[in-house]
Amino acid sequence: MEEFNNAVVLTHRPLRDNELFQIRIDVLIRKWSGSIEFGLITQTPDSFEFPATMTIMRSGTVVMSGNGILHDGKAANSPYTHFNLDQLEEGDRIGILKKPDGEIHYFVNGADQGIATIGLNVPVWGAINLYGMAAKVTIVERNEREEHNLRVNVRTHDYGALPESEDALAFHQNCGFHAAVINNGRTAHRPNARDDFNHGVVLTNRKLKPNELFEVCLDRVIPKWAGSIEIGVTTHIPTQLDYPCTMTNVRSGTWMMTGNGIMHNGTSIVDEYGESLDRLKVGDRVGVLRKESGSLHFFVNGEDQGPAAAGIPPNVYGVIDLYGQAAQATIVQPNNPDASPHYFETGSSLLPENKTKVVVTECGVSDGNGSFLPLAMAESYFYDTDSSDLRFHSLCGKNARVSNNGLTASRANAMGEFNAAIVLSNRGLKDNELFEVVIERMVDRWSGNIEAGVTTIRPEDLVFPNTMTDMDHDTYMLSGASIHIGGGTVTNRYNCNLDTLTCGSRVGMMRKSDGSLHYFVNGEDQGVAALDVPSNIYAVVDLYGQCAQVTITRFGEMSMISSQLIDSLSLPVPTHLSHRFSSSVGKNILLKNNNLVATRIRHYTHGLVFSSLPLEIDEVFEVRIEELRPKWTGSLMIGVTKLNIEEECSPIPPTISAISAETWFVAGSNVKKNNTVLRENYSIHFSRLSSGDRLGVRITPERTLRLSVNGEDMGVAALNLPKKLWAVVDLYGSVETVSVSSRRKSVSSTSERVSSNGDESFGDLGGEGKRKPPRIVSFDERCGKNIELSEKNRRAKRVNGYNNGIVLSNHPLLPDKRFQVPE
Repeated sequence: MEEFNNAVVLTHRPLRDNELFQIRIDVLIRKWSGSIEFGLITQTPDSFEFPATMTIMRSGTVVMSGNGILHDGKAANSPYTHFNLDQLEEGDRIGILKKPDGEIHYFVNGADQGIATIGLNVPVWGAINLYGMAAKVTIVERNEREEHNLRVNVRTHDYGALPESEDALAFHQNCGFHAAVINNGRTAHRPNARDDFNHGVVLTNRKLKPNELFEVCLDRVIPKWAGSIEIGVTTHIPTQLDYPCTMTNVRSGTWMMTGNGIMHNGTSIVDEYGESLDRLKVGDRVGVLRKESGSLHFFVNGEDQGPAAAGIPPNVYGVIDLYGQAAQATIVQPNNPDASPHYFETGSSLLPENKTKVVVTECGVSDGNGSFLPLAMAESYFYDTDSSDLRFHSLCGKNARVSNNGLTASRANAMGEFNAAIVLSNRGLKDNELFEVVIERMVDRWSGNIEAGVTTIRPEDLVFPNTMTDMDHDTYMLSGASIHIGGGTVTNRYNCNLDTLTCGSRVGMMRKSDGSLHYFVNGEDQGVAALDVPSNIYAVVDLYGQCAQVTITRFGEMSMISSQLIDSLSLPVPTHLSHRFSSSVGKNILLKNNNLVATRIRHYTHGLVFSSLPLEIDEVFEVRIEELRPKWTGSLMIGVTKLNIEEECSPIPPTISAISAETWFVAGSNVKKNNTVLRENYSIHFSRLSSGDRLGVRITPERTLRLSVNGEDMGVAALNLPKKLWAVVDLYGSVETVSVSSRRKSVSSTSERVSSNGDESFGDLGGEGKRKPPRIVSFDERCGKNIELSEKNRRAKRVNGYNNGIVLSNHPLLPDKRFQVPE
């Protein structure tokens, strides 16, 4: 922390021809400028006089510094690459290789950068200068999976995939942590826009040119929030901006249009400027342009709103803030009169015909005959949805809510509404493909239960009724034990009755290749429900009556209760009963629901989470996989460690294998102790896990480590474990979200019982036949998530929001005894 140079280290032996010398950057200290210098020397370490920095060496060296190559202290190949070593982040890898003919090649995250210099036909030693920000590195072997992930990690690197044209205006991959950039940099969105409303700031990938219009089309809105898209310009560089929750909080170099006003550096400079951005709808466009004179103009649907500010510097980036209702926007490319429209053949046609030519515009998809879909709705037609996971479509009944990345559907006000909660699958079902959901929440206020079926009506064409059995065409539904086809009842005696299902029950439907429709309950085929069912049908679930929430299972296997179920309960799982994660987590982890849910919000590493307390003997610490991101390879890793993260002062490592304390864990199907493999093919390979699967670790009285998968013991993983170990989980690669699904062993329920005569059993009778004094009634620790208890739980205060404020007494009430709180 106090020095930035005099940190040159060498390999202990010369490098062999075609031997890759590769290191991983483990720790960067942002206090300094500059970063690692990496290369070769021709002198032996015994005769080498270590300099303050490698770049001052005038003989016998090849060094890469920044983006150039120095040979014997002179620039020999500059620029060597289109990026700079100063841009490397923790976890990135850099390597060097000498070929037999004397060519020197550098590698960044496994990618060969080409010839750096030639003619080095003498023995060479690897040399590293831990200069500036670079504080710690580790020599590593080739790992193609790791290198693949690093190369596709365009979120934190400038040297990732470029747009189709390097000059094309696109969104930069660095953005607010609730935002993500997709569609080759042209589209930005808030993936969980129904659950969050801010932290959606996105900048352009380059500075705007004079008189260049930066314009976006609003693809998707979420009406539940207030406010909408904000747009403007900033002098801040995308890779250096500390992304705020909203861009109007930035206090330097920024001009934004918000609502119908203009703000400069967080201060309003024009109150009534133009058309309000808060009124924009899907398909509307908004843009910003800096004229050569330095004046700033905003555009709404192509119409210039007039000058908004003057004296804007030339070095500004375009910026949008996907705030409030604005959930997704796409950059509108400049009109090109020579360009022809883009046509696509699609089997999932926009119109009823099976094959339709459609025109893709900047704001959506049109068939030229008046049918139009906004871009957000049309994405499934141009991305291979047939190979994607089944999910619920975002269009649904007015009382339904789709969450959990499209896997969960719920009736938000289940105690006040009983119908108008229909949800459909996001695509048509294939023949012999099972669409199955698990019931996660029920209410006992209503009669009736879940109704399920299929329809040939696409979600975009459906006028959602109050209940799907009201549909009089192209729909097949099971309600109770009755089969309804096109609104008419064909039998009241089907082989199962959905009204008898309870929480945890599964129901599914499948169109077989012979055209018959079958229902499945808890995995069992209930037989033919209908014949001659058309192909290309959508699954339908009606959250009717008692059924309040369902989640899609994967491959017909039961999906456990999702994190959204926990979030939606009025009384969340009490943390004094449940395990939970420590608040000390990897830098890419976001904890939710009182540390019961952990989500990796960016990148594929720095996803470590730990148990908040050491494990007791025979105590199972278990997590459930909630969300996967197939973009990354690799999977979750789980184990135990001696590291007490609450007392650790050094930075949390990027992966479980980088923990310096003794750590035993399962990765893939192998058991490891730190970086040493103890057992191979120990369990099911973790890459086969899917959403809903559970993994647990347990330490036995014999001090052995055992792993469980979905409750099944995999046997002894490691022996002779020390005392006082914490559970550790690495949300690596494809696994993005997990939730705690186990309870602490030593804590039992705090609920009290009322004796049969109505008296409260607060104490036993004393030896003289006198009852011990009852405990003082207070509020129970199980309370709404916005409640804060104090004064020995006798005072309750709602500290956030307007709801989730339920509190209960800690004991049952005695008959004829008043429970009173002051007004």
